[in-house]
Amino acid sequence: MNLLNKFENIKIKNDARVPAEDLKVIEGYSKEFEEYRNRVLQYELIFKNKPLIYPSYNDDKIGSDHKQKQFLVHFYEEFMNESQGFISKIIRYFKNKYQIELENNFKKKGKEYNAYRKIESEEILNFYKNFTYNYVLDDIFEQLGGFDLNSKAEQEIKENMKKLCRNHRDKEKIKLGRNKISLKDICIITYDSIWERYEINNRENFEIFINALNHFENYFIKETILNNMFLNEYGGINKKLGNEFLFKKHRLNFNKIKSFKFFKNRRIDIEFTSGQYALEFARDYCGYMG
Repeated sequence: MNLLNKFENIKIKNDARVPAEDLKVIEGYSKEFEEYRNRVLQYELIFKNKPLIYPSYNDDKIGSDHKQKQFLVHFYEEFMNESQGFISKIIRYFKNKYQIELENNFKKKGKEYNAYRKIESEEILNFYKNFTYNYVLDDIFEQLGGFDLNSKAEQEIKENMKKLCRNHRDKEKIKLGRNKISLKDICIITYDSIWERYEINNRENFEIFINALNHFENYFIKETILNNMFLNEYGGINKKLGNEFLFKKHRLNFNKIKSFKFFKNRRIDIEFTSGQYALEFARDYCGYMG
């Protein structure tokens, strides 16, 4: 297979598994990194062709050589650190957009250049000199275990919400009404005895709940008014919303969900536009078996 065919196959592979809007973002990240890496390789070539000669006292050539080696070590380690940053940026993008768990399996490559273990260090360095974002995408899809991104997101969103609703001590944790469900003992809003006020004190559970509502409404991860309703200008949980806001009925202009309401006893009521939607959410997202 010639080089042109190889790159065409990679493009077809990525077009099939990565949505175009995501691929555009990742290719943008890659362009920035490639420009940086090309500069690094140019500097390395210049340095190797004409090493820096450090000022030395009494013609201390040994000290000067040591400083050159130390410069290269620092130079390579900084490059490897930036390479890891590029990898993490790609993984973080997919984690945040699709709300899925992903590991950075490239961390074990390390980012240390040891002049006394030169062969091993050069192997690591050569990886960073030659890898592309396709390496990262291959690893991500291996972690997905045969799922595409949206299917994996759906699986994790539903499973996380079911765990939130699961309580082996209370079989009646999920109560289904005509077009409403009530969830008992969901730890999202709790009383802070230090500040003497109710707050959203469990960000993880809050995001699980919001992700489930958004996904049920849209069938994919899409930001809605829910994502910003309880947040401050910096993207963190707004701790100063007050009881009147926290415990009011939050009405939504959605096709499937009419409203939801938090209670001080950790109950959550979710009202739907039909009984069928209420039943679907209870079964598919909360594990309701009735």
